[in-house]
Amino acid sequence: NNTLWISSLNEIFSFNINSEKVTIFKNLLPLKNMNFSGRTSAIIDNTFVIGSSEGLLTVDIKNVRLDKFQPILKFTQIFANGRFINTAQIKRVEVDGDDIQFTFSALDYKHPSHIRYSFRLEGDSNEWSPPSDVNTARFYNLSPGQYNFQVKFTNSDGVWMSDVAKFKFVIKTPFHYYVVAITLLILLAFICKYLSIRQKQLRLLKNQVRNDFLTGLPNRFDFNYYLNKITKNPKRSFALIVIDLDKFKDINDLYGHQAGDKYLIAASLRMQSCLRERDYIARHSGDEFVIIIDRFVTSDNLFIVTNRLQEYLAKPYHIGDVTIQGSGSVGVAVYPKDGDSSDLLFTNADFSMYQ
Repeated sequence: NNTLWISSLNEIFSFNINSEKVTIFKNLLPLKNMNFSGRTSAIIDNTFVIGSSEGLLTVDIKNVRLDKFQPILKFTQIFANGRFINTAQIKRVEVDGDDIQFTFSALDYKHPSHIRYSFRLEGDSNEWSPPSDVNTARFYNLSPGQYNFQVKFTNSDGVWMSDVAKFKFVIKTPFHYYVVAITLLILLAFICKYLSIRQKQLRLLKNQVRNDFLTGLPNRFDFNYYLNKITKNPKRSFALIVIDLDKFKDINDLYGHQAGDKYLIAASLRMQSCLRERDYIARHSGDEFVIIIDRFVTSDNLFIVTNRLQEYLAKPYHIGDVTIQGSGSVGVAVYPKDGDSSDLLFTNADFSMYQ
């Protein structure tokens, strides 16, 4: 026989020498407080004879088996944040808060103290707890979401049951989460609104810094920046045209500043209509405009542009009830032939206007 039979102080074991499997027979003892002396034991004709505190105990080792009784497990109490849940009526519950406690029991009354439990909470951790006789479990600080509490257990002879008791529940999202979320959304909306207003203000400020408020054209600041930038490339060729609107002071004095402003706007639109999309025009001062013609082919092409500008500016302007006869003086300088710096180029273009 490859099986050893052993008695401890108050339990009986079998040990298989080949498989090294230990089996504990928890339910063989007829009395709860029976103790074995440990000095008087023998095996006689497949009977394990042991001396005990209550007399002689015999065990038929040939026919002895572990108890296969399959008890069921019941959740005896469930408290969610101190509120009792009636498990007989509810199989799934929504919980306000983050604290839940379970009490459970396997219905095996032979030796209840021998029953062992192991549990886990899916959604929080998939690890089973170490087997123990503790039949309560409590979980704190659970995040909102779905959970499945599971318990596996033994009978009083230590045999694990195949059934797993389950209880599903949902931790509801606390109301203050919604308050915080709505507050954050409102705050985000205010931030986006502020950034949008701020961006609009910056664009407006940039436009005010670089553009003429009356005609909408680039102003002197933008023109100087652009001219300095393109004159740093000596391989580039372009023409700078300076235009003065003739007798603008007389028009202001005769028809008023409001009419004078409308005249400036109309003149700037006429000049823009004479140019290509890639050409540059700016209002340099009160009645002075500057144009940069980039990548013109020949001087004849440049002459055509300047003639068209003077022709368009000389057409009558119908402003309100008055007709204004305007005109413009034009000066031209070509980079880098007429000046290799922005200052020299502008001076020569302005000078050519009076030749």
